[in-house]
Amino acid sequence: MNPKNTKPYLYSEIVSIEGMTCASCVGRVERALKKVEGVQQANVNLATEQAWVQGNTQINSGDLIQAIKKRDTMLSRLSKIRVNKKIRKPRNSSSSNEI
Repeated sequence: MNPKNTKPYLYSEIVSIEGMTCASCVGRVERALKKVEGVQQANVNLATEQAWVQGNTQINSGDLIQAIKKRDTMLSRLSKIRVNKKIRKPRNSSSSNEI
């Protein structure tokens, strides 16, 4: 959820990132992703080797990958980085499961 208001983010990406070995890598990847235009939230999971990136504007998948690779030499050595899924939620959607 967006902390500034309670509306969900409109755009989400799931990025696979193979080769991370420690919490330091996770922090570097998160900081790199948060600097990409349109990204408002980035959460990286070391165990699943995935990052969940969210924002309210269109997120360029190529920019996510480049941001990780260009962050520093350690991240440029990650074995594989790719965007798995792009999720776009309709602006005025409501869930029938909400209480």
